[in-house]
Amino acid sequence: MARETLLSGKAYDNCEMQSINGDFLAFTSFKRMNWYVSRGLAEVIDDNKYQLNFVTNGDFGDKSDYYRLKLENKCVICGDEDNLTKHHIVPYQFRKFIPMKYKKGLSRDVVCICHGCHKDYETIADIFKEELLIKYDLVDDLNISNTLGKYFNTLKNYSHYQTKETIERLSSFITTHVGRPIDEVLKDDWLETVDTSKKLVDLVNVDDFIILWRNHFIETTEPKYLPEEWVKDINRVI
Repeated sequence: MARETLLSGKAYDNCEMQSINGDFLAFTSFKRMNWYVSRGLAEVIDDNKYQLNFVTNGDFGDKSDYYRLKLENKCVICGDEDNLTKHHIVPYQFRKFIPMKYKKGLSRDVVCICHGCHKDYETIADIFKEELLIKYDLVDDLNISNTLGKYFNTLKNYSHYQTKETIERLSSFITTHVGRPIDEVLKDDWLETVDTSKKLVDLVNVDDFIILWRNHFIETTEPKYLPEEWVKDINRVI
């Protein structure tokens, strides 16, 4: 289950970004606002509004209406305004292996959820991840990867507690799957294996995979406060 962190402040700062001509472009965070201002790329108009001093290349012009919304600081599922967290609809374990061209568009897939709803959904999401591993025949890969990590840790740190037979069995398993002599393997600080999540991402159509997780989130949580603009563009990936 993913670990969520309670937000210490608001989820959304809703700072208004204006073009060099004074046209509204999008709502952003204080962090982004300060990034532009600190580099001399924008001027502060007031506490929550700033204006760019250069002509943009259309980064916002072709995006969905969602990026122009003033997002509310409440759980998109139940509407609670307390104990809020940020939830990544495409789980990080997969998102980190998705090609860079998709990363910018995935910012819309970070939504505000209260701690209770987050915990409930992650339980459901973990089951869905297992179903995906079964669908793509990766369960054995995951089991082998987990076993390799456990055996490596045992031999690396606790071999003096093991019998000769156990050491031979664990060593044989590692060398069979890694293809390197056990003495060489144990010189490393950790055992690097191919991440099962990466294997899954490599097998799927990324566009369909992102949309799959969006639909799963909506169908299983039935969010009452997710903006219509978000739902309308559910099939828009980049």
